[in-house]
Amino acid sequence: MKKVAVLRFLSLVCLCISILISCASRPVLDTTEDEQAVPQSLYVPESFDWQNVCTGVDRFDFENAALPVRWHAVRIELRTEGLELAAFPGTAWKGTKPHAIRTADFAEKYGCTVAVNTSPFTLKKEIVGIHIVQGRLYAPPVERYSALVFKADSDGGTCRASITGNQTEETVREAVYAFGGFFTILQNGQKSDFRISRHDSRSGAGISEDGRILYILVVEGEHPHKSMGLSYPQCADIFRAMGCTDAIEFDGGSSSDLCINGKSVLSYTSTTVQAASFGIRMQQ
Repeated sequence: MKKVAVLRFLSLVCLCISILISCASRPVLDTTEDEQAVPQSLYVPESFDWQNVCTGVDRFDFENAALPVRWHAVRIELRTEGLELAAFPGTAWKGTKPHAIRTADFAEKYGCTVAVNTSPFTLKKEIVGIHIVQGRLYAPPVERYSALVFKADSDGGTCRASITGNQTEETVREAVYAFGGFFTILQNGQKSDFRISRHDSRSGAGISEDGRILYILVVEGEHPHKSMGLSYPQCADIFRAMGCTDAIEFDGGSSSDLCINGKSVLSYTSTTVQAASFGIRMQQ
């Protein structure tokens, strides 16, 4: 009986080793080779017909069933009068403040014109990366990740954005707001190199050269038959086509969500509870 048990155990060990070896030997996709298989014209429009949401805020929605892919973008003039930033955690909240919430709930309850998820987070809903709201630090920097940073302009307004490739005390010094993400995908107009190309739901932000225009991009990817998602380099193509010089990717996958006027614009409901989101709203 003991001999049978030992043989079963050894068989199980051999099976596990064979699985590990097969996983380790899987071919790694080279970004350049993989992206050549998908023509840019299938996911980047020839022109952008921006639709006005309110003063200083426009939206654009793209769909191509031939790929298939669906994505949504917002363009925000940061110097628009009455525009202010809002964030979770950090923004005043009526009632009991929850530990984590869906981006859609944050957007609706705080009256955001535009809202998007930001930083990755742990299973305990702890923010991984920088999170600064009105100069207060809510989560410390993680140097290997990038960040979207807002600082006071020369006239004292919080209306100039920048993207830093690394989160450090120096890069976020004097930040009024700062939101972490994963990596910079576009820098000074040049796409970043990524060894592995993977299609997924994406959330990200880009800025104009002067930091006065903010772009938000969210790609659907949870229902691959409707939209297969996009890779980091493909998102960089879209940001650059919109007029961005720099862009960052936030937490993607099921975390991705974009809300306009308090409602998600995705074709499906995002049920993921977020540790961090930010948005803009217009003062009443």
